Amino acid sequence: MELLEPAVITAPLGGSALSALKDAVREAQSGDLFARVVVVADHPDVASAVRHLIVGKKIINVTAQTGERLAAELARPMLRPLLDDADSARRSLDRLHEFQTVRQVADDWLPSMGRLDLSAAGRRRLYAELAHAFRQWEQRPAADDLPAVTAVLDLPSLYDRYHAFLEGNGYHTRYELPRLAANALASHWPEGTEPAVIYYLPRHPSAGELELMQALVQRDKCRVIIGLTGDDCADEPALALCRRLSG
Repeated sequence: MELLEPAVITAPLGGSALSALKDAVREAQSGDLFARVVVVADHPDVASAVRHLIVGKKIINVTAQTGERLAAELARPMLRPLLDDADSARRSLDRLHEFQTVRQVADDWLPSMGRLDLSAAGRRRLYAELAHAFRQWEQRPAADDLPAVTAVLDLPSLYDRYHAFLEGNGYHTRYELPRLAANALASHWPEGTEPAVIYYLPRHPSAGELELMQALVQRDKCRVIIGLTGDDCADEPALALCRRLSG
């Protein structure tokens, strides 16, 4: 097991990684046995397995959940209905308003592509494909490579317009939650009020998830346990994450 600055721990997958997790929980509760600790796993099944492995009579107030649940909790001060009168409050985007916003972006964009004689069914297909592309863009890994769809259209510019429409109407997507959580952490969570967070075996965090992870690491309330297989090719995504988090 190796500890990298500031709070990144690498360990072989299996027993060593689980031991590192238990050590991180003990460290988080070293000053207060009742301190709240949140273990973040990539998948609900992993979170369920972690709960069975680490929760016992000697480990209390420790929960295991997905990153989406943690982000929703931390972002709550910026979301409705808790702050209906706040200018920065945002509502979760539903499919109806997603479709309406995508249609607005597409209809504004089509004239610049020349005359396209699309049938009603063709337009609906275009809207659906563009909505799917926007979701892919929001979930893109925190890496230098861009999704392949950007070779077909100027997705960053279209997404910026889409996001501006959503923000102007007070909506956020589920994939924006980590970024909103990072902003809320800085503006609404005084130092020490956030839970201790342990990311367990993350592999492909999105750009927003990485931003939240870094914000928690900066507060020294976060540990990131990265599992390695020993195979350089298989471990490259994990090692890339190590490099980003350790500066």
